[in-house]
Amino acid sequence: MLTIDLTDDEHATVTAAIRRIIEEDRFPHALRLEPLRSALAKLALAAAPKLPPERQPRPKGAARQGTGQRMRPAHDCCEGRSGQ
Repeated sequence: MLTIDLTDDEHATVTAAIRRIIEEDRFPHALRLEPLRSALAKLALAAAPKLPPERQPRPKGAARQGTGQRMRPAHDCCEGRSGQ
């Protein structure tokens, strides 16, 4: 795979040039432009801000971090009262 290190200005210029070629073409949906559309998509991905890694789900049964107090139910039916 080819890797090119572009400055932000170079990246913007190349992206704008490819976009202009596609938009100004007489047949902008022609198959011959597919490599340019693909390159444009890859350039857009490279420019996208990197998201922080997703938090891993807590294993079942793992204790919550906090005060150590048990959470109170929101209403009476969840307090373990039977027959009421």
